[in-house]
Amino acid sequence: AEAAASATAGAAAGDGDLSSSSSKPFERLSVVVTDVRSFDDISVQIAGEPRVEWIAATLRGAALDEASSSLLGGPPAQGSLVAGKFSADGQFYRARVESATADGGARVTFVDFGNSETLPPTSLRRLPAELGATPPQALAAKLSFVKKPPSASASSRNDDGDDFNDDDDEFALAASELVASALGGGAPLEALVVSRSATARSGGPGKALSLVLVLEGGEGEGDKEEEEKAGSDADDDDDKKKKDGKSKNKNKDKKASLSTREAAARSVNAELLRAGLLRLDRPRFAARGGSSSSSSPSVPAHLSETLSALEEAQDAARRGRRGIWEYGDPGGDSEDEGERRGGGRGGWGSRR
Repeated sequence: AEAAASATAGAAAGDGDLSSSSSKPFERLSVVVTDVRSFDDISVQIAGEPRVEWIAATLRGAALDEASSSLLGGPPAQGSLVAGKFSADGQFYRARVESATADGGARVTFVDFGNSETLPPTSLRRLPAELGATPPQALAAKLSFVKKPPSASASSRNDDGDDFNDDDDEFALAASELVASALGGGAPLEALVVSRSATARSGGPGKALSLVLVLEGGEGEGDKEEEEKAGSDADDDDDKKKKDGKSKNKNKDKKASLSTREAAARSVNAELLRAGLLRLDRPRFAARGGSSSSSSPSVPAHLSETLSALEEAQDAARRGRRGIWEYGDPGGDSEDEGERRGGGRGGWGSRR
């Protein structure tokens, strides 16, 4: 687990500012997505981290519901760690106090999962002493190489932190909903770590991890077309079952040995681009196709392969006039000018 906390190539700034100095392949982690606040603001745990279960077992063993001596006895201090009872399941989890409420409760963030909630004083307890020194197990993260069109407003939750509050930007909202749907199942996912800041734990400044998250059973455009053709050639149910079985085994074998390009093509990042909900956030030193630009003669192969796969996903959305591409190019940043082709009338608007 400590090895997973080591620094990786790149910077935690926007992917457009990503450094080209490292030739090391992306670090690969197995992660579980624990909270999705928006498409560019999620929390993950390292899959199989033993401290997650140890923390849960310790809290269960403390029988906090029955121990009146564990009541706080007064308003909680901002920044303090407490045990908070999550309303959805009635279980206690470690929580950091963000602010106290007038009734003696608190707005808290569950530091091992990343989600937040406002709790009454009856749902707050003193944290068992042995749990105070263990670092938060939720890592703040964002999805790499995707962004909103320049004219789109930022997506976020409402003031209570419970719902998305982005009515004027339906594409960013749809992107957030797709991420929540695709990643919220609790299954371990392979992550390519594009960059990591010095503070990776939930609650640190910025989005600590920048990730390409590979979907379970995810497929690129080429794979979908191949399987659709195979399905149309099936003569009967028995043949179809045999082909489905072979396809599943084939996908399983592929998943076990995915190249960087294949992983990127099967990622939720690519799905967002393929659906036309977001656009590619290409590093400034990398030209279209993932190749080097004149200002940076050497782009690492793993980065070039990733960008090439994501560009193919975006091109599919552009050709199909999906989402933000329905009325042509939704506008570009200075680094994107080379890819603009003058499609449409230069403007964009809501989907019909």
